Amino acid sequence: MNRLNSIMRALPILFLVLTGLILSFLSVSSVRQPDMPLKPVNAAERYPEAAKLPAAPVTILMTTAASTTTATTTSASTTVSTASTQSASETSSTSEDTTTAQTTSSSAMTETTTTENTSLQEDQPAETEAAASDIYDFISTGSSPNAELYQSRLAVLGDSIAYGYCAYGYIPDEHNIAAESAGLWNLYSFSFDKGGGEMDPVSTAGYLSPQLLLVSIGMNDVIACDPYGFYNSYCSLLAELSARLPDTVIVASSITPVSDGCYYTGNDSIRSYNESIYNAVSDTGSDRILYFDAYSVLADPDTLSLNSWYGGGDGLHLSSSAYSAMLSTLFNLLDYYSIADILY
Repeated sequence: MNRLNSIMRALPILFLVLTGLILSFLSVSSVRQPDMPLKPVNAAERYPEAAKLPAAPVTILMTTAASTTTATTTSASTTVSTASTQSASETSSTSEDTTTAQTTSSSAMTETTTTENTSLQEDQPAETEAAASDIYDFISTGSSPNAELYQSRLAVLGDSIAYGYCAYGYIPDEHNIAAESAGLWNLYSFSFDKGGGEMDPVSTAGYLSPQLLLVSIGMNDVIACDPYGFYNSYCSLLAELSARLPDTVIVASSITPVSDGCYYTGNDSIRSYNESIYNAVSDTGSDRILYFDAYSVLADPDTLSLNSWYGGGDGLHLSSSAYSAMLSTLFNLLDYYSIADILY
């Protein structure tokens, strides 16, 4: 009986304890958990290192043009305001002769309109140029004093190796004309939309009209055609790009090396196709089409295979450091040919 009484007296206390625990649990459950972080922009699955890269510095293109537009617009507004004030003053001071005042006011307004239209017409080229430019993010690299100039004007056309420049943040997506599995044999089956609708890669390059175009393609052609057929296709590509982009400096990059024992192809084969690229560039006879030996930048000097430091893990694709090394060497090559002097 005493035990039953003890249990009865303990029940209210147990009830209060359980109630408190339930309320505490409900309170914690109602707190909103933080959202999961967004996936890194332009980080393809085969480029996991892109997620570890630091925040990219912002490079502003055409800053001078935008500033000129603002300053000229301000000047136009001041001209209109001054002319309007003069018009009002002339109207009040000649109030004795209404006809003369109206004529003077009309003349002043005509001058104001002419001045405003002239200012706006002068502004138009600057506004168009500023509107055509954007603010892009990219990771700066290279020791050349002209590195940022080159990098801000560089577009890349090619395959998955070429896409790494964008995936790792060295060029913005707006300048990327590269796609996985692209080769010369199937190039026109790919399309891009950079603001003018879906276009094939060559038409997209023509639409973007970059001052610098890096062509990095061929890895998918090594197993699809022979070096001679590849040479003919590369000559055709360079001819079409030159016709569409007469003022663009086109850089034809060699195919990059693969690691020893790579499942895909061997470096002896790659070097024979690189000879085709070199010959295609030489045969153009153009001082605006350059050959860039990316293979030598990334190859181990002893084995001539892909340096392990630059490998992306599958023996074929590349790490972020590989793209930094290639761009740094490319910019030095552009300096050698004084390319910065012809860019605008």
